[in-house]
Amino acid sequence: MTEVESCMAKQLHMGVRHQACSKSIKLPEQLLALLWLLRYTIHDSESFDRLCHFFYPDKLKAVEVQVEQEIFDPLWIVHYIIYPIMSIEYFLFDKKDSKTFDIYKKFYCKHQQYTHSRTKESIIYSLASIFIEILLENGENPDMITSNKNTQDITQYLRKSESILFNTTLYTLFFQALPHLIENNVELYHNIIFQNFVKKENFPTQRKWPETTTWKNFELLLAMKKDGSSEVEVVTIKEYFKAIRTGNITLSTLTQKADCLPKENDIIEETEEERKLRERDEKKKLQGKH
Repeated sequence: MTEVESCMAKQLHMGVRHQACSKSIKLPEQLLALLWLLRYTIHDSESFDRLCHFFYPDKLKAVEVQVEQEIFDPLWIVHYIIYPIMSIEYFLFDKKDSKTFDIYKKFYCKHQQYTHSRTKESIIYSLASIFIEILLENGENPDMITSNKNTQDITQYLRKSESILFNTTLYTLFFQALPHLIENNVELYHNIIFQNFVKKENFPTQRKWPETTTWKNFELLLAMKKDGSSEVEVVTIKEYFKAIRTGNITLSTLTQKADCLPKENDIIEETEEERKLRERDEKKKLQGKH
């Protein structure tokens, strides 16, 4: 229990960089995945009820048992929920050569020393909740709603794709694509992607957000091009997933990779707040030995 409590005081899983960045965490990765899910998908009574609903035995009952087992497999959660979300967090806050980092710091980060950790946590909470909502609203193995060239191309791609661990589905395709969709479009459409965020000039002080700030102010949005037009529509992440199923998103949009991907051996410098927390934990351990 002491090890679990110690882990809960830290960032439980670093995504792709987990092995390199969290050597002090001794718990098995499967257990960390479930602890991460509990931590970041519950922030009020509504989100608590939603997660309970997600784990109801008859909610995501698949025709193929294998598909149902995959969604609840801790390693599926690691690869298709934690990895994408922590990659977005990495692009935003730590990957100093990413476009997302540059844009966020220029327009939306009032004072990194005071707002960095709280903003980071809030965005992870927001994304984790959205992923669970997508899974609940679309069922265990969603298919296309309409048929056109876009849906046919994506369906053919899913059939031909080979994965060592799990089946390639609309979920795995979209969740893995999301960090790239943000990084590849943030220069042109940051006003859309960060539309909900408080801009730097609207912070009343260096340390706090406006009194009207809510969870909504940490929800990332996406830019979606309208068919046969250069016009761009503002959509939520959930709406974008539905747009894939209705044939409004091309396969190439979902498979275009960003230049600066987080790598397994990427190690970032800890923030001042994280350093103080680590030093406090180490001090407690030393005191416990005497």
